[in-house]
Amino acid sequence: MKKIITSIVTICIVFNSFILSVSAATKAEGYAIYRDGAGINFDWHAGFIYNALYHSANTVIHVDNGANGNSDSTDFLINDVSLSEFINNQQFYGYYIPNSFSLLSDNEIASIKNNVIITINKLKQINKDDLKYNVAFQIWYNNDRDQDGKVDTDEITSMRCDGLIEYCYESLGYMIFSGDISTFDTSIRNAHSGTNITPKKQSTLHMHNCLGDIDYNCSVTATDGRLAMRIVSGIESYDKYQEFVLDVNGDEILNAADSRLILQYSSNIIDIFPADPLVAE
Repeated sequence: MKKIITSIVTICIVFNSFILSVSAATKAEGYAIYRDGAGINFDWHAGFIYNALYHSANTVIHVDNGANGNSDSTDFLINDVSLSEFINNQQFYGYYIPNSFSLLSDNEIASIKNNVIITINKLKQINKDDLKYNVAFQIWYNNDRDQDGKVDTDEITSMRCDGLIEYCYESLGYMIFSGDISTFDTSIRNAHSGTNITPKKQSTLHMHNCLGDIDYNCSVTATDGRLAMRIVSGIESYDKYQEFVLDVNGDEILNAADSRLILQYSSNIIDIFPADPLVAE
């Protein structure tokens, strides 16, 4: 009996070690991502990395109004798609986080990203009859049913893609633009309407671009430069997230030029990477 129990424990330890090692492969869950070509191609489209467990199978959560790359065939507005389906042959502009993340510890960041996923899961359960697409406002709600001054997920009646990003972060206390969108306040709600804020403005003007952040800690340091050198030298393996954020010069080749730029950025010699969308503005 003891041998059986010991064997079971051993199997469980090995299995858990495997799961942990696979889970550690990528850590981009809870990061916002953006691509070009929303609607009539006048602005970007936003989503979240929802499951980055496997190198080639990143899952994206986005507000799917039927015009953002996939036909709207489900009963829910907040839908899962593959990363390639999200990009939909458009220009991919990468991974972004609220500016305040760079001031947090690794454990704090991990906790926030987990809570982002929890919030997304709550929104995913809301039927389309209760949660619709809103082209004019990031978020809309009718009343505060429990009178707590906060917009709970089941109190939201409509939303658009950049509203999903803002709500999930700001409901956890990490601001992006013009007040906490998860607070019952019509002035804040109205400020998040029309083109006052758009996915492109949200990401490029009010969030931090993750270019150069190879180790997922939401800041670019010399550690990222050294890790980049190990990757381009073939010493270290890398995942899809790292492949994108390491290509800081935008030439689609991972080499020593990228690692040098990352080291220069971490030393404040340069303040923006050539691949940053703002460079092309």
